[in-house]
Amino acid sequence: MLGNYFSRGAVLLCLGACLLPAPLRAEAHRTLDAVVVTGTRFPVTESASHRLVTVVTAEDMQARGAQNLYEGLSKAGGLAFKTQGPLGLSNGGMTSDLSIRGLPGGELVLVNGMPIQGAGGASYDLDTIPIEQIDRVEILKGAASTLYGADAMTGVINIITKQPEEVALTSMRAELGEYGYRNYSVGISRANLTAGMTYQHLNDLHKIYQKTYLNPTSRSTPAHYDVGNTDRYGFNLSFSPLQDLTFDLLASYYRSGWQKVYDAGGKSGIAGKLENQFTQQKYKLFTDVRYEKDRYRLKGFFSLGTTNVDYDVYGGKKVTDGSKDSWNKEYNAGLSGDYRFELPEDIALTTGAEYIYRAANYRYKYKEHHRHDAAAFVEAEKTFFERLTLTLGMREQFILPEKEGEEYNRWLPAAGLSFQLTETTRLFANFSTAFRAPTFNQMFNDSSRLVGNPDLRPEKGKTYEAGVKFTGRGLKVRLAGFYMDYEDKIDTGYIDGVDDKTYFNAGDYESIGVEWQADWRPFVGSRGPWHTLALRCSGYWADPSAEDPDGQEYRPGPKFQSSLGASWQWHKFDVELSGTILAGREDYLDDAYTMDISAGYRLPVGRVYVTVTNLLDEEVVSAGNQDPESSYQYEYYEMPRLALIGYEVTF
Repeated sequence: MLGNYFSRGAVLLCLGACLLPAPLRAEAHRTLDAVVVTGTRFPVTESASHRLVTVVTAEDMQARGAQNLYEGLSKAGGLAFKTQGPLGLSNGGMTSDLSIRGLPGGELVLVNGMPIQGAGGASYDLDTIPIEQIDRVEILKGAASTLYGADAMTGVINIITKQPEEVALTSMRAELGEYGYRNYSVGISRANLTAGMTYQHLNDLHKIYQKTYLNPTSRSTPAHYDVGNTDRYGFNLSFSPLQDLTFDLLASYYRSGWQKVYDAGGKSGIAGKLENQFTQQKYKLFTDVRYEKDRYRLKGFFSLGTTNVDYDVYGGKKVTDGSKDSWNKEYNAGLSGDYRFELPEDIALTTGAEYIYRAANYRYKYKEHHRHDAAAFVEAEKTFFERLTLTLGMREQFILPEKEGEEYNRWLPAAGLSFQLTETTRLFANFSTAFRAPTFNQMFNDSSRLVGNPDLRPEKGKTYEAGVKFTGRGLKVRLAGFYMDYEDKIDTGYIDGVDDKTYFNAGDYESIGVEWQADWRPFVGSRGPWHTLALRCSGYWADPSAEDPDGQEYRPGPKFQSSLGASWQWHKFDVELSGTILAGREDYLDDAYTMDISAGYRLPVGRVYVTVTNLLDEEVVSAGNQDPESSYQYEYYEMPRLALIGYEVTF
């Protein structure tokens, strides 16, 4: 009940922020209009784009107490989180994910505009990326396959890495907190080089997963997971040997231990018994070479992700021969080129081509598989009457598997409008199309519980969006209505001619709703102590729905998500209070809301700060199923309250 009142109050607060009276004219001290690259592949001010693009900087995420990139984005507006471990930690290959507008699995994740998701299961492990390695993240909402090809169904999350600074800088950070939390980082930046290293540790946590059975006479036994010590390491490098030529490298490694333990109930005599115990290790590598000019861009990249799961105990028995160990490898490599030029009648034309090689190798599910993605695209832009800008785009995408599976191609059109209503206000609208190729897991999985289907069709869909952008004196507001419609959803079940449970194209799914962003500095331009006060509110309300294999509708993701915050600086002191709300969640999960606070003080050398995440120590369920008609229920839990103290210095 409290969660319902809290959520309703948050809706009113957010909408109230969006409907605040705007200043009559634009003057000095405007809210900064960010420059983004994700909506057009070339730099453009965010307000001029016909798409809704959210920018979250590394400084934003650190100020809100985030411990890694997954944490930082889960606190951003418009994204709903799901994870199988604290701080986004994955469990035996199951990874954390961030869904857009209530539809999970449709997000495409990029680094510097190039895809890092594996072709095996489309995972991306954002918890392995330290915030210290990035500059910002640009989040494009809605279908985007015209620009980015396969898998950009509901939106794009584009991670922009740190780049060399114009001045020489050295930075260091150290944090100590509860549960043995430690975080250390060091970074340097020179005229043509930036590099950094990070290390993070977290002690073991008890009962981060709980499974219970609803039938008291059931002989099935409840169980829980404990997670052991977790250690994360990261390294980043960006080097520019020549003007406009940049080499980037991101590398990370983490190690964690897991235990599955039986609880009381069910079969007698096994309460407290250790069922499974394993160590999990993940390695991630991303590297690219970019040559970027005002009118053309050339890129090449390679990404690699490996997961090793080594069992000490399996099925209650010790394992010494490695027979139960598993591993998987996923790797992508590709080339892309974009060229922008002017045609007669002041038409700006952007053309490009792209090739991506995707491969995966799973020890037990299937052996090595790969495919080739090739595409050409074009986008034309024309401004009429100095106010109305029309954008038309199209892409021809080819998917070429190496063995099983069908070759196919998709034509992907898109259109957008941007109208300068006043000096401070723009109207925008867009239509875009998308498709998602079946993963190798869906096509080739081979296990006793689930088999793949190489004859799967790609999911496809389209989105419509229209809204308003206001950028004025101390106030920035973005408001958009959207409708997202998709078909051929890939689901699991039993089909004719196949004895085992398998994947097949089931039904449709959609989401309709509204999204907002509001940043307000109510005392901008004043000389009092409150002139730095900043308020923000962003999020979405939607009605997501999908069809199950029997044609019955269900809710695939949360109906409401919002991120709220207030920050203030005065002399050497700064403080930020933030909160995140998820309501109307899928699978009968309770509403979730957390509050975080961070405060700092600038010393003669450096800055000391204190951060408390999950300030009210709420039990936050990050994933699970609480269906009362199911034979059992399960929940994964986020971190409890975590308090830490830190020190940072830059010189």
